[in-house]
Amino acid sequence: VSGLFRKTSRTFERCFAALGGTIVVIILAALYDLQQGRAVEVLPSLSVACILPVVLWTHASTTTACNRLPSLVTLCEAETEEED
Repeated sequence: VSGLFRKTSRTFERCFAALGGTIVVIILAALYDLQQGRAVEVLPSLSVACILPVVLWTHASTTTACNRLPSLVTLCEAETEEED
């Protein structure tokens, strides 16, 4: 079970790193559009770029709340093995 937690954790880390990179690319593209004089086309991109950090913030708070989950699972597994 703990191996599954580690693999899932690495997958989430890569996913959220890609999400952070996407935010940076959106902001850079919006700045380029502003430089080209297309201010109206920038608004949807900036709205997405402002919403995506909320996802990262939620992930960070969830990670903080679940720090003790692996030790809880290990404790439950140890009790199950003792019963057998």
